[in-house]
Amino acid sequence: MKTDKIGAAYRIVDEQWSEEKFQKHSHDLFEIYCFHSGNCQYLIGDRIYSLQPGDVIIMNGLTLHGARPVATEPYRRSVLEFSSEWIGPMLDELQLSALLLPFYKLNHFLFRGLSTADLEEMDELLRQIAMIRHEGKGVHVTDEAASFNLRLQEGELFSFILRMLMKLYQISRSRLQQLPPQESEKSRYVDEIVIYIQSAFQQRLSLDDIAERLNLSKYHMCRVFKEMTGLTVMQYLTHVRLQRAKYLLEVDNEKTISDIALETGFDTASHFSRIFRKQVHQPPSKYRKEKKHQRHPDTMQP
Repeated sequence: MKTDKIGAAYRIVDEQWSEEKFQKHSHDLFEIYCFHSGNCQYLIGDRIYSLQPGDVIIMNGLTLHGARPVATEPYRRSVLEFSSEWIGPMLDELQLSALLLPFYKLNHFLFRGLSTADLEEMDELLRQIAMIRHEGKGVHVTDEAASFNLRLQEGELFSFILRMLMKLYQISRSRLQQLPPQESEKSRYVDEIVIYIQSAFQQRLSLDDIAERLNLSKYHMCRVFKEMTGLTVMQYLTHVRLQRAKYLLEVDNEKTISDIALETGFDTASHFSRIFRKQVHQPPSKYRKEKKHQRHPDTMQP
């Protein structure tokens, strides 16, 4: 099932938690976050939102973000995450790629005051998506019938996520039309940088290399990327490399740590291990060993 980069959690609730549970984080997934109840602030980059029940946030995931709930009452929310690599080709085939514009152009946005009908429709879609995603976890393909059932589940997931994107596009349309031209231009810059880095991260890349390849001013490129994502260009490059390295550590036991380091664009195995330990808080070998024995749902940090 080609849905390893989809996470869905429906009306999950925490009543007690430690300060370490909710940390700011980033990822290369689109995210839809729905706040149901509690006392919570949400941080995206340098912005802080005091949430109200019924708030919906959409974001591209690259910007550092995270919830900051206060333990005065239970914290309840729903979250959907999905990758452009999975959804993009299917939307392109249907000529519906514009449905992703809210994530690209609004960058990260809080919807407040949505109608009861809109919130109820989105809530039901999230419930269905989370249910299907849960049913598909841990299922191994053993024969053609099982393979067909997994494809059916993937089709169901796509149909519900498509409806969610259509709903979000509908409620975003007026805001997209009002978007200042300069903000749209900045989003285009960021899109170009992200797409290039995702295609070339295995190579040795410097800021000069990226700016020259995209025909951009290095200073302007760095300033706009930081402004729009909360990350520097090189921080994002490291993030992409580490995401790929983590994937290889999980699925390819034949590759050595040195192989993975070189394949993901790091100069040496020691440099890779140092960066990995700093960002993931454990060495690559321990990460691989733990993942080998784990069989649990996708971790999410809503």
